[in-house]
Amino acid sequence: MARIRGGTASVLQNIGRVIAAATTDPVARKALLNDPEGMLVRAGIDPVHLAAKRVVVHEDTASTIHMVIPYELDSNRIADTDYLEDLGRAALGQCKEPSS
Repeated sequence: MARIRGGTASVLQNIGRVIAAATTDPVARKALLNDPEGMLVRAGIDPVHLAAKRVVVHEDTASTIHMVIPYELDSNRIADTDYLEDLGRAALGQCKEPSS
């Protein structure tokens, strides 16, 4: 389950636009790094869903890849190979070589 609720298709697209801008525009990157919570609110996430949470943005580089260890897992599915594949996909989801 998502830890931040409110991720409708349009909100996720807005977040995608912010990420795309931060990847290509140094000013947008700095703005995202300085205020990720504000970015989520401006993208459409209700601030109530961010209460008591800290959002941390990590920057990948050509030589650095970040993997996220989930806060919790579905312990009932830990032996399910499809679930494990989903976990692996989520962990490596952004660890891609640029398309040529």
